[in-house]
Amino acid sequence: MNDVESGAPQEPQGGSIRGLAGIPRWVKVFVVVAATVLLMMVVAMLITGGEHGPGRHLSAASIYERTAASTAATDTDLGGVC
Repeated sequence: MNDVESGAPQEPQGGSIRGLAGIPRWVKVFVVVAATVLLMMVVAMLITGGEHGPGRHLSAASIYERTAASTAATDTDLGGVC
C-alpha cells in the first residue's frame, strides 16, 4: 500500500519545509541580514586583530601632546605650588 492510499500526509518533493512555512518573510529577511552583518563584523575584527576603541584612531604623537598640554595646564592652575 502506498502513502496516498493509506491516508498519510504527503511531504513536498524537496523535503519538509513545514517548520518555515509559518514564519513571515520579513522575519526571515531580518535574520539573514542580521547574520550577514554579524559575520562581517567578526571577519573585520579577525582581520584587524580585534583592536577597537577610540584610542586606535589617535596617533602616538597626539596622545603625547594631549598629556603634555594637560600637565602644563595643571601646573599653571596650581601656580607652581605642589
